[in-house]
This record gives sequence, C-alpha cells and structure tokens, in this order.
Amino acid sequence: EQFPGVQLHINSEHYDIHPKHLDNPNGELTLNYLPPGKKSFVLGLHEDTSRSIRVPFVSMRLWYLHMSGQTELGRIFDIRAKPKNTREFFLLYINSHYIEYREQAARALSKIGTIHTAGKCQGYFEARPPPPSDPNDDSAPQCTPFDDSERPGTIKPITGQSGLDLQRNNMELFSHYRYSLVMENTDAPGYVSEKILHAFLSGTVPIYFGSRF
Repeated sequence: EQFPGVQLHINSEHYDIHPKHLDNPNGELTLNYLPPGKKSFVLGLHEDTSRSIRVPFVSMRLWYLHMSGQTELGRIFDIRAKPKNTREFFLLYINSHYIEYREQAARALSKIGTIHTAGKCQGYFEARPPPPSDPNDDSAPQCTPFDDSERPGTIKPITGQSGLDLQRNNMELFSHYRYSLVMENTDAPGYVSEKILHAFLSGTVPIYFGSRF
C-alpha cells in the first residue's frame, strides 16, 4: 500500500481462494478482494472494476502455450485443426489436490469403466485429509491414494509425468482417452483453469464442473 509506483498483479487464482485468507470472513470465499492502494491493479479472476479486469486463467494459459510454441491458437479456433484422439482408453483423471466431490465423481465413473489416474487422487473420497498441524498452513490438502490391496480393480494408476511445467506431456496423454475428468477446485466466477483447455486441445470429452463464465 505504501509503494509509490503503479502495481500490476496478474493472478491465476483469487487472492481469497483459501479459507484462511485474512479478508475471508468466517472461512467463506469473498472472491472480490483487491490489494490495497489506488495504484494497485489486477488482471485475473476478479470481477471487473476500476482497478481490475477479469481474465480467466485458462486464457492466460492458452496464450502462454501459444507463445512458448507448445500449441497453436488455430487448434482452438480453426475447425480444420481439430485435434486427433485415439480413444484407446475410457477416462483419465489427473489431480493431487483433494476435493471431495471430485473424488466422488471419479469413484462413480470407475463403476462405468476402467479409469486411469495420474497424481495422488484416485477416487478415495473417504480418506479426508486431516487438519494441518500448523495453524498458519493454508496449502491445498492432498489426496491419499489407495493401498494397492484396497484399490478397486477399475481404478488404475499410471506412471509418467504431468503438471503445469509439462503441459505438452499432459495434452499428449489426454489424447488417448475418450473422456477426461476435469472438475475445478471450486465453482467461482471466472475461475477456469488449464484442465478443460487440455481436454479441448487433446480431442477428449471433458467431464467438467466449475464456473459458467
């Protein structure tokens, strides 16, 4: 607030997306927090105001993939560039951040066909993460994978690399699946992550829950 110059904040998530945020009354998401100071401006998920412009994270990620040579914008906007999908497997689920409704969805879908998982999340929604021992810890709770002896036969972990630093690997992986489970961490206006973008760029059908924006 005391900085004399103009500040531009470019954010992929709301400042107050975590329940312990200082401007988050009673643990509820306010979704419209702006940094203090008349010279502070935000480009991101916040609603449009005199100091902010709403740009979903998925748009930032698409531009990054284009500028870094990992994909072409035409794959989204040109029907002739429709991505090819082999449809070898039923469904892919990549997540490590525990969200109960997403884990329940994965388990339910595994009753339809064999799903492949990458990351810690495997549809084990009963294994809720314990509260953090450090009261100042606001990191995202992580999923607990099944023990090998307890995992349903229709849930199969796969080895390999995935993550934001390996976007191209994720898209190539998605391109072998008919469906992908790409539900967001929360349903908040403008909060659309890279998950559904990977689905569209890979020709897989996204099973989505999140912002209608």
